[in-house]
Amino acid sequence: MLKIYVMIVVLGIVGGAIYGAKYYYDSTQATIQRLSAEKALLDSALEQQNASIAAMEAEIQKQNTLNTELQANLQEANAGLNEMRSKFARHDLTRLAIARPGLIQTRINNGTVEVFREIEQNTDNKSVSDLEPIPE
Repeated sequence: MLKIYVMIVVLGIVGGAIYGAKYYYDSTQATIQRLSAEKALLDSALEQQNASIAAMEAEIQKQNTLNTELQANLQEANAGLNEMRSKFARHDLTRLAIARPGLIQTRINNGTVEVFREIEQNTDNKSVSDLEPIPE
């Protein structure tokens, strides 16, 4: 009878060890599958982030190019503004308008017409030949 009890205890221990090994194997496999799925998600997120970073770097490069071009245009406009300021500083238009009103009025009117013509030309789809000639 003792042999039977010893055999039952040994079978219980071996059965418990086998059940523990099976449980460990199943839980390890489930963890491996879960981690593989999470890795796939993280890999796709990484690819999207890398694509976004590349797009942002291209946009930054484009912005830098446009900023450089804008800075050059600003310097050109400032040079023109400085030239106009120096011309106006050299001429006293008030004194000239009082001394020769017809001469100044004609020039101012022609200049205004020319400015309006240029604005219209820049904002309209008409060609230069479609515009009316400047009256003299």
